[in-house]
Amino acid sequence: MSVPTVGVIVPCYRYAHVLEGCVASVLDQEGVDVRVLIVDDCSPDDTPAVATRLAAQDPRVEYRRNPENLGLIGPEVADQAALGVPLDAAEILVTNKAIAGKALIDFKDADFVGQVAIHHIERGGAPIPLGIKTTLQRFDVLFVAGMKAGVDKLAALAGRVARPSTSTDLLTLAVGMILGLLIGAVSFPLAGSKVGLGNAGGLLVSGVIVSSVASRLRFFGNTPNAARNVLEDLGLIVFIAIVGINSGAALVTQLSGDVAVKILVAGFVVCSVPPIICWAIGLHMMKINPAILMGGVAGARSHSEPAREAAKEIGSSVPWIGFPVGYAISGVLLTVFGYVAMVMSK
Repeated sequence: MSVPTVGVIVPCYRYAHVLEGCVASVLDQEGVDVRVLIVDDCSPDDTPAVATRLAAQDPRVEYRRNPENLGLIGPEVADQAALGVPLDAAEILVTNKAIAGKALIDFKDADFVGQVAIHHIERGGAPIPLGIKTTLQRFDVLFVAGMKAGVDKLAALAGRVARPSTSTDLLTLAVGMILGLLIGAVSFPLAGSKVGLGNAGGLLVSGVIVSSVASRLRFFGNTPNAARNVLEDLGLIVFIAIVGINSGAALVTQLSGDVAVKILVAGFVVCSVPPIICWAIGLHMMKINPAILMGGVAGARSHSEPAREAAKEIGSSVPWIGFPVGYAISGVLLTVFGYVAMVMSK
């Protein structure tokens, strides 16, 4: 099998002390046929001797020297003004109505162009595809890095800056938990009984509300990924433990072989059939983009892994666009109809 040929140009000026290591690192690349061209801008140091020796040792190396210095390559300098350029990274919340609806290419003549790089853009807490025709909307979050002056200019034009932080906003977390408990305490009569979301359902709704607002405003509710993962895992474990403690003893006393088989069959049908029907309707009747549809179906099942695998497979964050709404709606409906099912079974 033939291997691809790659040509590498190494321009240098007074780089004799690093030239040999540079060329060696290029020649050590595996899986390609490498050719190296050393272009010397008439260096006054030992560059000609080092380059000539490297070319003589390996036929893949070629050396060319300009007869006079053309000023195309300069030496490294210990200039504090050049090395001390202030850099910055920030999350910029788009609040300016004047730029809403504009594509990124419309800012090609702005004075911060060339000073700032946009890493990615989030909308509603989910990343969106990034390109020169990407249109900005209010409450989009721009993740940028670059020269501090350029970042400040973009922030002044777009809206407000939210600096990334590793600390957790415990006040917002506490307010969200109180709100969830209050929502869970609300109940309404149904068939002679009272039905409500309960503490678990109330906390779920509160979490959706707080996270939705925080993902858009970015000025409160900061929770690093590590802290968020701990809270998610701890909340799930505690929820399962509470359900098991409250229902486990009664379920075991009533569970028989026939009931176990019925639960197994019903669980298989309920978990397998609705996603297939949802996928078929969304893809063939509603003509939804398959990537977005995958995220929506995953959210409806309250399971993020399919969306994560789909995003990894296609190399894009598009599947996450459909995940949040499906997750929020399914979580609320699941909690409500769980209580309805218990009332109807009595």
